[in-house]
Amino acid sequence: MRVLIVDDHPEFRRTAARFVGLLGYEPVEAGNAQDAEQALQAHEGQIDMVMLDVCLQGQPSGHLADALCRVRPGLPVLFMSGYPREDVVTDGMVEENRAFIEKPFSVDALAEALGRLRG
Repeated sequence: MRVLIVDDHPEFRRTAARFVGLLGYEPVEAGNAQDAEQALQAHEGQIDMVMLDVCLQGQPSGHLADALCRVRPGLPVLFMSGYPREDVVTDGMVEENRAFIEKPFSVDALAEALGRLRG
């Protein structure tokens, strides 16, 4: 299974990719919305989940999640943020019902979140 990791902080993105790899998934990295859309197209039908920072380059990423899901309906998206869920929900950056993990996270926390996302 491939997991697209979209985060504009290269150091965190590399760490997340390492964690994803340790869990037996194949990581695909993207640093911005354009790279994420290109990666989804380049791996057509082969991206199984997306890990998406709630804020990319100072902008909310909800629109990117919607765009990715239009290209690939039903694509599971795990939002990530250094802020607690209640803060990003209150600020309108993530809808209450969306999957979410707070950064920094452990490999075990990521395993649990991706497992729930897979269903």
